[in-house]
Amino acid sequence: MKGGRFKVAAHGSRHQSATYPEIQKWVREQYRFTPKTCWLAHCKELLGLPVRVAWNRRSTQRLVPCPPEKQAAIKKAFQCLSGVGQAGKGWSSRKPR
Repeated sequence: MKGGRFKVAAHGSRHQSATYPEIQKWVREQYRFTPKTCWLAHCKELLGLPVRVAWNRRSTQRLVPCPPEKQAAIKKAFQCLSGVGQAGKGWSSRKPR
């Protein structure tokens, strides 16, 4: 598939990763708000997914973290569009010990 966004997972399977605009569109249609890209990056970090450092980032501290009340909607978008957090992988509702 030319130009596809497929990544090979550690266990050898392939899954499609959604782009930020695709995730924003899905959340806007389903939950009536548009998540900021910094919220998406924060949620990816919470999922344990690799996050690149933005070109305009000034420090290592996250200045605009995703509000807790918005995280569930963004989690659902990652699950539906990329298959992340399904079957016990990725996002965990349990608190770290």
